[in-house]
Amino acid sequence: MAQSNNPHFVFFGTPEFAAVVLGGLVGAGMTPVAIVTNPDRPFGRKKELTPPPVKKYILNSGLAIPILQPEKLDEDCITELKKFGAEVGVRAMEQTEPDRDDREAGGQGPGPQRIVGEGEPGRGEVQER
Repeated sequence: MAQSNNPHFVFFGTPEFAAVVLGGLVGAGMTPVAIVTNPDRPFGRKKELTPPPVKKYILNSGLAIPILQPEKLDEDCITELKKFGAEVGVRAMEQTEPDRDDREAGGQGPGPQRIVGEGEPGRGEVQER
């Protein structure tokens, strides 16, 4: 079997924007080893338990990617994530308001961001696109 040059990564994301980003990655041949998204939540008048868009995408795609839905990224979740042997975590999020530090540093404000770093989730640096 040929060795892949694609990085082993965990994808972090929940909203529709993140599902679109994940679809682009998968379409480019970069499939994550695991997905971390919010837990299913009650939605609508009937309060039906509804999966987040990223989970819906994976379930509808037919890909066999493990989906983790922790309430928060605690030590138990990080221990579980380490089992996948990921080299990096990719987080897709929409920033609707630039934070104060971003504005003071002359940042571009809202828009896609890329998290670059190694090791445990949350230990990378944020780079504006």
